[in-house]
Amino acid sequence: MDITTATPVEIDTQLADIYRRANQAEQKVEIAVVGLHYGLGERPNYVTRTRKEWPATTAEALAACRNRGDEYNVMYGKTFADMAAKYDTAVTALAAIEAEADVLNAEFNRRGGWSRFFTVQNNGGHIHSSMSCQTCNKRGLRTDFGWNPELSGLTMEQAITRFDRHAHILCTVCFPAAPVEWTVRDRAAAATTKAAKAAAEQAARLTDPKLIGAPDGAVLRVDGDTLRTVRAAQIAMGSHLFWALYAERGGNSGDGRRWHARQIAEALAAKLGEQADDILAAAEVKAKKKLGR
Repeated sequence: MDITTATPVEIDTQLADIYRRANQAEQKVEIAVVGLHYGLGERPNYVTRTRKEWPATTAEALAACRNRGDEYNVMYGKTFADMAAKYDTAVTALAAIEAEADVLNAEFNRRGGWSRFFTVQNNGGHIHSSMSCQTCNKRGLRTDFGWNPELSGLTMEQAITRFDRHAHILCTVCFPAAPVEWTVRDRAAAATTKAAKAAAEQAARLTDPKLIGAPDGAVLRVDGDTLRTVRAAQIAMGSHLFWALYAERGGNSGDGRRWHARQIAEALAAKLGEQADDILAAAEVKAKKKLGR
């Protein structure tokens, strides 16, 4: 594609895919960062329900892992050098994707820009003309946006003909001239939609063989983490048991970790039609083998 002659729709369609891949790459960086801290035995301090802080900075954790080099980490089954390399690879991949976006964003700026429409990805999310609206990204929390590249270059009037007024509300800061009916949500319809979505998600956690929830289908939250899949729950349960055994071997209490493992086991038991005690027993055998390596 010759970007100098490409249409706004063509350019933004590519950018939407690039930003999707960048988001996935950012998640891999975050996973690698968590691995560095956990590998060093650090645990986060939750400042709020969604925001956490680590005892050390990412740079400090990375340096510590590099210094420990080929030392084997029994919890993760790899060396500290491997964990540092995982972080380096994730950061390099993200930088390469961002470089792709830079070229297309430069063309956007060269032309003086064009209209864009971004949907905030949460319940009640508004439509914005950019991802830097002052009403978003508050309190240091990141706002996730969905692109609508098929609308790029359209006027506001043309774009709103494509939206469902009950589901898409225009931001009054981004679109000060928007009709009132497009800036005020139909609360009754929104509440109905939200309730229906919540019910569907709860049903999925109970019926989808890959998903997990509390025994009643509620979201499964254990030790500050939200567990969404059966596999994630099994891994988390094994981790809690491992650290419980590790603490007990050192003469400390592993009761807290065992309690978290029990919560997960009960959710798995309800999901799989098995006994929680049997699930815990099997997981503890694996954790003991891992600890003995």
